[in-house]
Amino acid sequence: MLFSHFAGASPQALTYFGTLDQAEEQYKFAFRLYDVDGDGFVGGTDLYNTLSALSGRSHSDAQMEQVVHNTLLHFDEDGDNKLSMEEFKALLASSSL
Repeated sequence: MLFSHFAGASPQALTYFGTLDQAEEQYKFAFRLYDVDGDGFVGGTDLYNTLSALSGRSHSDAQMEQVVHNTLLHFDEDGDNKLSMEEFKALLASSSL
């Protein structure tokens, strides 16, 4: 299971997202959605909680944990077990979603 399976957002968020003019603004908006605890990073817990909410909790804990693990494994460049804004942008821009 891949991150892209869960990457959608609520209709209200998508409507707002569509009004943003610059790609950088769109990245920042998406980052803020995923940075649940507001610490400036998207950690494993942030990722798990956001993806669970977006999927309507229709996937098992094991499936969600695998998505989080795979996402961090492939996009956490500095190995700190969380995604910086730049790492998150690379995730969103990736063709391997």
